[in-house]
Amino acid sequence: MVDTRSASSGAVASDKTIGFTTPSGLTADNPSLVLNVTVVSPTDAGYLNAYPGSQSSPGTSISDFAAGSTTATDTIVNTANANDYLIGNESGSANNIIIVATGYFD
Repeated sequence: MVDTRSASSGAVASDKTIGFTTPSGLTADNPSLVLNVTVVSPTDAGYLNAYPGSQSSPGTSISDFAAGSTTATDTIVNTANANDYLIGNESGSANNIIIVATGYFD
């Protein structure tokens, strides 16, 4: 779905988000989306959060990471009847992030 290592937007800046839309074939009526989210070789420690674009940041972490440690995690994001989602990079540096949808709940 998203790989900032090869995207024109590049790495996600410190304390910023990257947005993505519902994968093809799914709709906002699907209540939850299962994601694998990976931060690649971060230069500073931090955490990622995930949430529907129609809501504010939940202030909770889906993945904590250490500097230099590529870290992957699976998470479930409630769609909240939205077609867009945000992954937040809460760290002291820009980081590359990979987002893959692995499933959904009807």
